[in-house]
Amino acid sequence: MAKHAILSPSGSEKWVNCAGSARMEQIFKKEETPSRYAAEGTAAHFLASEILSGNVLIARGAVIEVTNKGRCFFDSTEQELEEAEQIEFMIEVDDEMKEHIDGYVGKILEFKGPEGFLDVEQRFDISEITGESEAEGTSDAVIVRGTELQVHDLKYGRKEVRAIENKQLILYAFAALLYYRAMYEIDSILLVIHQPRVNSEPDVWQITVDELVERIESIKIAAEVSRSLLSVEQIAEIELYLTPGEHCSRNYCKAQAFCPALATLAEEFNRTDIESLESIELLSEHAKKAPIVSGWIDAVNALLEKRILEDGVEVPGFKAVQGKMGNRDWRDVKEVEQVLTQSMKLKHEVVYDRKVKSPTALEKHFKAGDIGPKQWPKIVEMITRAEGKLKVAPEDDPRPAILVKGDHLADFDVVE
Repeated sequence: MAKHAILSPSGSEKWVNCAGSARMEQIFKKEETPSRYAAEGTAAHFLASEILSGNVLIARGAVIEVTNKGRCFFDSTEQELEEAEQIEFMIEVDDEMKEHIDGYVGKILEFKGPEGFLDVEQRFDISEITGESEAEGTSDAVIVRGTELQVHDLKYGRKEVRAIENKQLILYAFAALLYYRAMYEIDSILLVIHQPRVNSEPDVWQITVDELVERIESIKIAAEVSRSLLSVEQIAEIELYLTPGEHCSRNYCKAQAFCPALATLAEEFNRTDIESLESIELLSEHAKKAPIVSGWIDAVNALLEKRILEDGVEVPGFKAVQGKMGNRDWRDVKEVEQVLTQSMKLKHEVVYDRKVKSPTALEKHFKAGDIGPKQWPKIVEMITRAEGKLKVAPEDDPRPAILVKGDHLADFDVVE
């Protein structure tokens, strides 16, 4: 029977870049607080897989039950639930989810084409890569089209994820290659990230089979080192293999708050000579470290809040207090309408706001058929959109660089 992988594909960005992270997460494993955001993502994946498998059609208003074990049902029965399993969230398929999953399904079918083969939620053996006995990983969608193997991953969050050098997809791609190569002749690999809440167009990266194998060899070496640390008990020994980086917060390392390497980096950052920031080179180095240190601070604060607000632990120097009151709202809107308009006879413009819906809202009406195909182009002509403000991004950001001239931000050129 397959078991949950400690060196999992979803956590590979962590254990490949930081060999000690898997063991640290084991030692400081914390009880995860159920998150509605995570449940939304689980429900979205379930809905997409059910549609692609031909089990259901997209239904606005349908309710997906998400259990404490991450399983989903449309209408569960006691017989279907496992021991100690219970419904934790009821996620409604709203307009946003319907639109995003509809778009994802459409893209998958477009990538597949009429002649391609599609496999949904396929479990792959990854033990040859990670060295963990019977370890498996599940890919959202795999397509074989001609001699091309495609690995698709749906991300329902709002934090951008790139396909290029994506360790999770590289792992899935190699496992899929081993699985399908007896049935198909494959000579190219296409890795695809679908992130409908970030970009309507998927992010793609194409490599050859040889390039895939080359990267897998590096991952195997990293897995061997990480696996060798899984039985180590002393933090001091693990510390030698801890490597702070963007992967700490970007990939939600559960041991961030307890990481001695991050604490050391924060101390060094705190001792920064302010005058040294006049040096462009040092400014660049400090700016690269800032998000890593910021992620560690956020993790420490989150741990502090959990200890005080959830566990009831007394932490010296801190206490629980009442937060700011929420915004004022009506207890019963219908009652308010009756009193204001009928009893008090207030004018309509005093009681109600009236404004034109946004272009995004009208586009939903167009897609629903409330606005005709001849009307929509005329509406589009009236839409305007402000240019994005200049911002600083890492040099590997896919957007073209802009050369700022002098002291005036209005004067700039796009660097080709």
